[in-house]
Amino acid sequence: MMARRWWVACWVPILWANPIRAQGRSPVQDWLGQAQAAMNDLRYTDADSVAQIVLGLPGIRRVDRVRALLLSASALYPEQESARNGTLASERLRQLVRIAPTAAIPREWVWAGLDSLLAESKRTTFGVSAAPRDRYVLTGPEEEADIEVATSRPTHVTMWLETESGSRFQLANSDINGRDALRFRILQGEQPRLRSGRYRLVLTAIDNSMPDTIRFSYPTTISADPIEYVAVPTALDRSTMLPERTKPRRVGGIMAGIGIMAATIMASRAMRGGDLRTAAAVDGRTIGLGVVLGLGTAGGVWALDRGVPIPANISANQASREAFAKSVVDARNANAELRRAYKAVITVTPEG
Repeated sequence: MMARRWWVACWVPILWANPIRAQGRSPVQDWLGQAQAAMNDLRYTDADSVAQIVLGLPGIRRVDRVRALLLSASALYPEQESARNGTLASERLRQLVRIAPTAAIPREWVWAGLDSLLAESKRTTFGVSAAPRDRYVLTGPEEEADIEVATSRPTHVTMWLETESGSRFQLANSDINGRDALRFRILQGEQPRLRSGRYRLVLTAIDNSMPDTIRFSYPTTISADPIEYVAVPTALDRSTMLPERTKPRRVGGIMAGIGIMAATIMASRAMRGGDLRTAAAVDGRTIGLGVVLGLGTAGGVWALDRGVPIPANISANQASREAFAKSVVDARNANAELRRAYKAVITVTPEG
């Protein structure tokens, strides 16, 4: 153990001062390359020691941590029996499964014993990984952002956006066992469900079999401007409509009815006989008949005379109605096109 610590203490400054670093490259890749070279040369102790250097660094990328854990576990449990340390190898594999439940041993290092050790770690360890893309461009109302999630056992995963003030908007949730994806859309109804701004994309994974939770959080920026829709006309302006008939001549019809009534009464009196009683009866019937004829004529004219159609105005009004209907259809089509062409951009800063 002391020898290994001495070896690591010597290697750290050497690797950190490597000329490649002077060219602006991170030493992590160089260390992992050194560990892989040692592994290929069957220098298992050296390979594990360099992998531990990488694992001890703060803020290394997830992909580098996964590679370092695979190197360390493979170096700690090779086919050479005398070089094996099953306890430490199992510890590294459990750490691996925790952050990469679907990881596999590289082909050049795998053998039955190590593969079996990894399978046991997957069986006993709760692990989750999430893989958001660094940029999503969502076009239209149907396109979705999808985030692939992998789990080592049945897990309930919830995804939401958290504002800088701490407010949360749930985006999706699902039970996942193995691999699946959580999806969400920006457009909801007529407008984006989220405003442009800075957020944190958060995923919480809860083990369904025991109280264990893994949480991921990614700085996220959303650009989703509101849609400025075209106003859809709601009603035709009646003040622009022209009269389609001339004014009815009802006064003339009423006067004609009065004339018919008067003429009927006068004619009956001119033709009545000398018998006063008979004449009175005839006068009564004639007056009734005259009233009926007069009122009937006046009423008929009042009811039936709606004026004379004006063809030019009728055509103009029909054109106005058709133009209004077309304006409604055009506005709706324009708004539908605005929704189809709408773009929202989501930028996610990947996990380190």
